[in-house]
Amino acid sequence: MKTQVLDQLEIDQLKKYQLDTNTLINNLGLIEYKIQSLLLDKEELKKLILELKASEKNILSQLQNKYGEGEINLDKGEFISL
Repeated sequence: MKTQVLDQLEIDQLKKYQLDTNTLINNLGLIEYKIQSLLLDKEELKKLILELKASEKNILSQLQNKYGEGEINLDKGEFISL
């Protein structure tokens, strides 16, 4: 087997390729981390939506029990019976 020495330009090109590859892999990892973090945030927000919907349903049920069927004008703070 014969060993040959690479010239400096070839070594520099290979080192640059290796550095660029490592940078790309690192950046892809960071992006994937951010994606997973956003997905977790999204799941938490979905839970909040469900809690808000339950709260809305409860509030509307209480108002309907108190005032009956009708509409609410929040600007005037009035209930209008149907």
